[in-house]
Amino acid sequence: YKRQGVILAMEIMDTEFVGTIVRAMHYLKEIPSPYFKIYPDMGNLSNFSKDVLGELELGIAETVAIHVKETKPGVFKEVPFGEGEVRFTEIFRKLKELDYQGMFLVEMWADNSSSQSLEQATNKISDAYRFVTEKMRQAGMEI
Repeated sequence: YKRQGVILAMEIMDTEFVGTIVRAMHYLKEIPSPYFKIYPDMGNLSNFSKDVLGELELGIAETVAIHVKETKPGVFKEVPFGEGEVRFTEIFRKLKELDYQGMFLVEMWADNSSSQSLEQATNKISDAYRFVTEKMRQAGMEI
């Protein structure tokens, strides 16, 4: 893996096991390697931590990507952007302050029922993109 430059990133998950960066840091210390990093999920972190910004600051040097996802207390999946409690603008502002240069990945779910058309799915993706990029702009990030 070293020769290929492969990095294993542990997601900050939707369970208490590794629901915060503080908890993930334990494993990073147990497995000290430049090829083992973290991948915080904004929604999961917002559900398990009372200090999301402090957690991001703590783990920024170990962060290789950020999951952008909306959640509500105790609800981790299928929460439409704007209908949850994740403080996106504040989080993006902190990441800008920390000079985060990694990837952002938007997490969404497919409606596999036959009632959703391709056009409806495409519209949901477009709406999510507009929501997220607007929050990034509000935080002072260049898109």
